[in-house]
Amino acid sequence: MNNLDVMNEFARLEHWSNLCNISQTGHNDFKIVCIIKRNSSIKLSEFRRFTYRVSSNIRFDLSVTCEDGIIHFPWPFRANKLHRIYIKDCRIKDYNTEFKNPMIDRIPDTITYLQMDNVTTILRMEEVYDSLSKANSPITRAAECGPENAVVIIRRGTKTTLEDMQNNNLFNFSSALTNDKHYFDIQKRTCLYNNLEVFEIGDIDLERKVVDKIVQVDVAENLKILNFSGNGMSDTLYKLQGWRLRFPVMDYIDLSDNNIKYLPMIRDFGWTVKETKSVGIIDLRRNKITSLTKGMIDSFSTHKFVKVDISENPFLCDCGIIAITVTDYIFKL
Repeated sequence: MNNLDVMNEFARLEHWSNLCNISQTGHNDFKIVCIIKRNSSIKLSEFRRFTYRVSSNIRFDLSVTCEDGIIHFPWPFRANKLHRIYIKDCRIKDYNTEFKNPMIDRIPDTITYLQMDNVTTILRMEEVYDSLSKANSPITRAAECGPENAVVIIRRGTKTTLEDMQNNNLFNFSSALTNDKHYFDIQKRTCLYNNLEVFEIGDIDLERKVVDKIVQVDVAENLKILNFSGNGMSDTLYKLQGWRLRFPVMDYIDLSDNNIKYLPMIRDFGWTVKETKSVGIIDLRRNKITSLTKGMIDSFSTHKFVKVDISENPFLCDCGIIAITVTDYIFKL
């Protein structure tokens, strides 16, 4: 199949070809740009059938922007030969429908860049209930881990809404959620992000287990930027005690604009990690931290491979703070 055949195959996608433009950006690379306006929609299932028909050496970048439109894209957006995907201002339906479909694990995991900005997932109660882990019915690796071969994963300003709350009484969600946590915990699946360098989750409805997994369980030894800014979290910081051991090349951890109230002792570990060459910054600006101890300040002043930014916090001006600020150390309080 030559490049003209790719264009012809794409033209056969009635909805996609009407709402999207395709262009060739390299010898085997194509970019598809879609504008989904009101009363319009596209389905990922149709795009998958198209990508299976083209040559194996073809690669696609997909950019979808919505202007009050809807897209039917099941997570984790698997499609053969899809290497980059960007979704902005869209409402997504069918998001949870493939959580337990084993066929999705068989689609090659080719996405290297994933970004979602200002996206709302619209779920049905039945869809949510069916997607929860149960005995002998766990979610797939693809659903839990997403794109494991990605270099960049960014989700900013995403949120979830339910469109049929009146059907809530049809399902025993209390029991289902308990079972979901139980089977999620005993499954103990470790996601392997061997190429991941940037991981940013700015979800309005951020799930705690998403944070816990990337910080404590998953493998991402090449991760350089970890961003959990503006998620309303208050109790995650202590889990980063051994951050340098888990993320040896980390440059920047952004926990700014949250509700963190207490600053624990953050260890350096720089001397014990051979791969460490740069200084890592932990950004704690604009949180709810009100007090420090001299022990904390003394500890941070001896760190070689970590700097902590605690500026713009509502510190209480008591004797302890005054005693710290008159020392030789310079901190922005």
